[in-house]
Amino acid sequence: MARSPELKEASRRFASLALAKLEQQGILNVRQREQLRRSLATSGEELDWADLESDDVVADVAKVMLRMARSGAKAMAKDLEEELSIKKKETKTLAKVAASLHKMATSKKTEFPVIMSYDYTARDASQNYVTKTEELELEDAAGVTSTAEGMDRSAPNREKLTNLMITDLKAQQARQDEMYKTLPDFVSSSKQLISEVMATLQ
Repeated sequence: MARSPELKEASRRFASLALAKLEQQGILNVRQREQLRRSLATSGEELDWADLESDDVVADVAKVMLRMARSGAKAMAKDLEEELSIKKKETKTLAKVAASLHKMATSKKTEFPVIMSYDYTARDASQNYVTKTEELELEDAAGVTSTAEGMDRSAPNREKLTNLMITDLKAQQARQDEMYKTLPDFVSSSKQLISEVMATLQ
């Protein structure tokens, strides 16, 4: 269905706005309604909705929008599942990185600088859980040892944050599952906007 990049983006946008509407007690703000309008317009241009011949064009477009929204929701669910899978392995991955650094610090075979990176969980300015990447470029054994010891000290706190983010991601999955069930209602409530967009495509 949504093969072009533009349609894939529009499909995800439909789903994300359906989720936003669910979380906002059934209301989209002005900016979100404009995003929905633009996604409908893009879809109309990509799929030549202006050339549709039907007794009820809005109803036919709504059916297409629903298929797109479901496709977008499935793509979002897949992304979230992949993120959750990686997050579940994060604590063990960080332990392996620290162990590798300890080994390199004492090995005569280590070549400097040591360049590597790792991901970890943190909170952003809005107190949301996010994944950050630490880039390392260590010039000597002392620097490698110091970094490894620092990772050891921070391991309990980082594990706590990782587990909290896992809980948050599972909650997001539950909300997305609920959103998927409400997509027909979301599309139905968008028919007036579909009609307005169709008028600009004629």
